[in-house]
Amino acid sequence: MSSTFAWEERLRTHLASVPSAERPLAVTDDGRKLRTAAVLAALSHEEDPVIIMVRRAAALRSHPGQVALPGGSIEAGENAIEAALREAHEEVDLAPERVRVLGHLADHRTGGSDFAVTPVVGTVGEPGELYAKDTGEVASVHQLHISQLADPDHRATATLMHGYKGPAFVVDDLFIWGFTAHLLDGLIEIGGWAQPWDHAKQLDVPMDFFRPEVR
Repeated sequence: MSSTFAWEERLRTHLASVPSAERPLAVTDDGRKLRTAAVLAALSHEEDPVIIMVRRAAALRSHPGQVALPGGSIEAGENAIEAALREAHEEVDLAPERVRVLGHLADHRTGGSDFAVTPVVGTVGEPGELYAKDTGEVASVHQLHISQLADPDHRATATLMHGYKGPAFVVDDLFIWGFTAHLLDGLIEIGGWAQPWDHAKQLDVPMDFFRPEVR
């Protein structure tokens, strides 16, 4: 990973401005403490990188069937980077030593599950063949090119009956929405890949990618 790409420099510059210790969303306005988690946005080190994504298992209590980044809860004694690397290893067999961590984005609160999630960003030389190592968590593993995600033909506004609207990505048979789509939308903007797209193009979230959470 000797060469540096323009998108990598843009990411580094932005990530350097994110405070390393602050977790502003770990407590709600009414003082309720949120659970903390981390996800890994792992990008291959090439001009048009792929990003490693997973389809969450349908039997999971939280966000079943959705497309997401590898990740999970931050365990006692871990920081967000350690948690993201551990989860990626457990879920898709991406060894932590293969990831060059660039930094992390600001925490985001996920809708409906009371988590404050820290997105960790890193690069990998050659992702190679990855697989669903933990089939209880992961149904499938996908490597999507950023150019596919940024393509205006693959973008839309996701909608749900209760009034939700947010960015969506439709690539092959995958429908990416919710927290992950918001994160990808921001990452694409920061990396300089963004293209104008039709925000008026609205698509209902397919039921295969939206299932009520088990309480």
